[in-house]
Amino acid sequence: MPTIDCNSKEVLLRFGVAGAPGAGKTQALWRLHAGLPPELRAEIVMRAVGEDQIVSFDFTPPDLVPISGYRARCRAITVAGKIADPAVVARAMADLDGVLFVADSQAERMQENIAALRQIAAVPGIAEVPIVFLYNKRDLPNAAPLEHLDEVVNRAGAPSFATVATTGDGLAEALSELSRIVLH
Repeated sequence: MPTIDCNSKEVLLRFGVAGAPGAGKTQALWRLHAGLPPELRAEIVMRAVGEDQIVSFDFTPPDLVPISGYRARCRAITVAGKIADPAVVARAMADLDGVLFVADSQAERMQENIAALRQIAAVPGIAEVPIVFLYNKRDLPNAAPLEHLDEVVNRAGAPSFATVATTGDGLAEALSELSRIVLH
């Protein structure tokens, strides 16, 4: 649930970027950061937690209008790469308002996508959090059809977007949709 700061007149939202190792979650976070005007984003923060690396940044969504005089401020957070300690994911993804789940579109990566989805589903309270799927690496020749990804990974029928994290294609649209869902 969003946090409301009455003193600063801000609605504070936390978005987790989750997915299988190598699916592009950290690249997506970096591209989202690069796609925002500098005045709307803070610097990326990287923090080592044991063998894992938490990457995050704060930003103001450019396409959300203030609600009753309150503006939205968001934090995007991910655990980079292959996860050494699943407890780090649970801590980083606790108390989220929304999840961007980055699924690797390559046909041979479906089992890894499912395993990552199960890992994020095990975080307490995450079942009540809106999720948007990013079907990443759509530029690769072995990308599975979008319909197949929906059948295998997105059985609940959540919003999904075709993305290419290396170029930023589809990322802003996915983030806008997640922001819209969370705030309504």
